[in-house]
Amino acid sequence: MNQIAVTLVLRSLTEPRKVARWLIDLHLSREALLTSFALVVVLNTVLFSLSMLLLDGAMPGLLGRPSIFALMQVASVGITIVTFQWAGRLIGGKGRMADMAVLVIWMQALQVLVQALLLVLMPVSSFLGGTLVTLTTVIGLWILVNFIDEAHGFGSLLKSAAAVIFGVMGMSFVLSLLLALIGVNATGINGYV
Repeated sequence: MNQIAVTLVLRSLTEPRKVARWLIDLHLSREALLTSFALVVVLNTVLFSLSMLLLDGAMPGLLGRPSIFALMQVASVGITIVTFQWAGRLIGGKGRMADMAVLVIWMQALQVLVQALLLVLMPVSSFLGGTLVTLTTVIGLWILVNFIDEAHGFGSLLKSAAAVIFGVMGMSFVLSLLLALIGVNATGINGYV
């Protein structure tokens, strides 16, 4: 990992608003955003599949298939971008879709790092792995609220937290609807695993 990436990761923890502003100010092209989107989906899928192999197939069924997991990642990341942009606009935010895309993609890149750490920690100590998951969930929410605040120009973490809540509700609704439309239920696709 080069020095800029390491600095961005560390500053995402300590100065998330400045990182968000820096990422937004890059004004990445649509092609760069799509390539980054694809890269984080592929990396998340590879790391998830490796973790499933290490856990000896502890998650059978749909999630055990890398192609299905990758499609679910594409849908969930794409819907996350749209719903956080929509939720922010709903309560007076000014963020553009490209702004939200670059920030959500960066959050996914941070998740790739966490998954890589978990891949190393879990075989050593499930307690350390569980602690890392809890810690990164809390830190991830902090970063997300700050990112949304910067993207939408709220100047209020409370408004940003509301946008996160509305966004998660919207994302859950849309994902549930999509899964129902393609016939996915608790036992698999139309009862087939």
